Amino acid sequence: MTDYRDLVNPPGSDEDEELPIPTDAEAEEIRFLSRRLEEVEPGPERGESARASDEQLLYARILAGGMYLGLGVLLATFLLYLTGIIGPAVPIQELPNYWTLPAHEYLEAINHEFLHRDGIVVGWGWTAVLNRGDYLNFVGIALLALVTVVCYLGILPTLFRKGDWIYGTIAILEVVILALAASGIVSAGH
Repeated sequence: MTDYRDLVNPPGSDEDEELPIPTDAEAEEIRFLSRRLEEVEPGPERGESARASDEQLLYARILAGGMYLGLGVLLATFLLYLTGIIGPAVPIQELPNYWTLPAHEYLEAINHEFLHRDGIVVGWGWTAVLNRGDYLNFVGIALLALVTVVCYLGILPTLFRKGDWIYGTIAILEVVILALAASGIVSAGH
């Protein structure tokens, strides 16, 4: 059987060279295979383009807006941290002293040396130290993580208005699972 990719650009040929003309049998095989491909993977009719559904467009708008908001907050909080307008918990010049520590030891050392809290900052504990520039950066990260939940909540009314109860239920379950995972109530591993 002929490899038809070789007919388009035969191995060892320049792109400017003339392409060989397929025989009648090869041309018929090409037509047969292209019809079979259309049967397996039907696409839009000629002249038509695929159209996204209303909920897909809404999800995309919310996703884009949330992404820009999250990136803007990340940039703003990083600039506040970098310029020293909001002082960090760990001075920038001290960071290299702690880079080699395992995560738990790092958290203990930072707490002991700089934060002086009763316990190390883990989980949602960062919200209690938002007055420190290096922890303030977490706000943008949390916003970006929240965007998916907001997208699902945004499309729920559209799904239920269309009577799409299965996808609506799946979206609700996604929100519940993501909320449980973020809350720390349900955890796996350690």
